[in-house]
Amino acid sequence: MPAVVFGVTAAGARRFALRVLQLIFGDFVLDALARTLRHRGSAVALRPKEFGLLLLLVSSQGAAVSKDSIVEAVWKHADVSDAAITQNVYRLRKILAARDPHTGHIAAVPGVGYRFVPPVATRSVPGHNRHS
Repeated sequence: MPAVVFGVTAAGARRFALRVLQLIFGDFVLDALARTLRHRGSAVALRPKEFGLLLLLVSSQGAAVSKDSIVEAVWKHADVSDAAITQNVYRLRKILAARDPHTGHIAAVPGVGYRFVPPVATRSVPGHNRHS
């Protein structure tokens, strides 16, 4: 059974992100297709797992994302410890806070997992016709 992100499967969140292509929060632009994060036009270096985790959280549109959903979407069902997830969340918080220290981007949801806090706008990129 697929893991659920408050009524949305992890696969559904990924399809949403790829259909929208760009997710915008504050001065950040997360490009799902190019797999990049930019802040005020400058590239922000992310490891592949960090990018996958950020994409999942941001595309979940403020909903709490369970740790099971994170493992399914980011680690593809591999045996992953809670410490590995926590470490990736810690690094993401640090990367985002270094550029925007006044916004708490990722909140822990006790007994569930994590949720992305800032409002997220979406933008399709002209010229990209991607089908789910």
